[in-house]
Amino acid sequence: MNIKFLNLKNIQSFLYSLTYASLVCAPNNIGLKASNYTMISFKYFFIIFFILFFFLIINENLKKKIKHFFYFILFLVLFDFIKIKYDLFSYSNLLISIFGSDVFVIYLKENIIYLFFIFFIFFLIVFKYDFVGLASKFVVLFFAPYIIFFMVSNISHIFQENKFVSKIEKTKSTKNINYKKKLIVIFDELDNKILLDNLHLLPGFSNLILKSNYYKKIIVPGLETLDTLPNLFVFNNINPSKINNEKFKDQKYYLNFFENIKNSKNSMINILNNNNNELFIFGYFHKFCKLLLDSYGECYEFKYIKNLNYRNFIKNIEILETHKKNYQMIFNLTDYFFYNPDLKSGIFHVPLPHWPYMYSQKNSKFMLTNDTEDGYLGNLIILDKYVQYLLIKQKEFKYDLIVLSDHGLRDDYKNHKSVSKLTPDERIGRAFLAIKKYSNNGKKIINTKEYMGKIILESLK
Repeated sequence: MNIKFLNLKNIQSFLYSLTYASLVCAPNNIGLKASNYTMISFKYFFIIFFILFFFLIINENLKKKIKHFFYFILFLVLFDFIKIKYDLFSYSNLLISIFGSDVFVIYLKENIIYLFFIFFIFFLIVFKYDFVGLASKFVVLFFAPYIIFFMVSNISHIFQENKFVSKIEKTKSTKNINYKKKLIVIFDELDNKILLDNLHLLPGFSNLILKSNYYKKIIVPGLETLDTLPNLFVFNNINPSKINNEKFKDQKYYLNFFENIKNSKNSMINILNNNNNELFIFGYFHKFCKLLLDSYGECYEFKYIKNLNYRNFIKNIEILETHKKNYQMIFNLTDYFFYNPDLKSGIFHVPLPHWPYMYSQKNSKFMLTNDTEDGYLGNLIILDKYVQYLLIKQKEFKYDLIVLSDHGLRDDYKNHKSVSKLTPDERIGRAFLAIKKYSNNGKKIINTKEYMGKIILESLK
């Protein structure tokens, strides 16, 4: 390499580009906040790094003010990207705190030309006093150690994923028949009424309903996954409400609630774990593996590889392969549970038939679609294969099966309104609950209104 290339400015540009790319491509699984564990495809790390490094090398030949101004713009974009990724705050609230009047901020929004004028003046000041741009450069460089964290995080993810897959294959190869106790399977956004409309296409669900206690008017204790699952874990018998839902958006309340779940002997987690580390949990959105640490035997969290997404400039495109891989992983993880002699009960939070829709019913193939009627039914069809699999395995492993959903569909579907548009009373019957005891193949349809928490608790006794 040419020695002239190894000067301080080029080294800084190199570190700056690596740091910038690392921060943009960082996984969003930081902390305990409820969110999907998503990672940006690693190819974008290299794309961002090389484009930015090349740009900065060229930029060195420009005037100092222009060069520093570019650093400021890059800093603003990075700041905005991180703000969106981690949902840190609202720009409107920030403007209100600066101007001291929400009326003035609303006025600026309605008269956007004045807001642009304010920003124009602001950028002129930054351009004049170029130390602001220079400071922006060193703020990013300050986070250079994050490069190591980013690399270690990605390598660790690959290593842990391969290690778990290897463990699954090793356990499956033993084919030990170990009878299980209870298996609770939560299908995300499974809508009972839409399911019934399409039952002729879903032999697995049809068979399940025919041989179960099936609750047609079940009441779930939440509006969405965020509040339904924690409330279910302590068997809360409450009607869904916006007030209760908002409580779980407060991080302190959320974490304290999960701490209470861990500490309560009467929680679903501790009843199934039975102080013997015999509970297997897998899921997504809620960070069960961290939140419920030491309250289970084993735990797995789904990961999603996504393409880069930034406002309307770079639109995210879901990666079909990552969803197909996770779909197959559902079966592999369930096999691991069945053939592992140390695991006796399970709580599985399955990310289907929730969007993204990865199977087209019209085209009878795996493909991404935003057509709700086609995609939701498509996801139901591939989910039905998993239900068939569970029913077959029940005969072999002799467990009681509880299948439920956390809420109904939050999009309109033919003549069914989105559950987000319904009152709590109108939501009754949109969630799903069927309990199939191993020792009983009889059918019983319960048409009375029942609280899900109460019914599940009774089934665990």
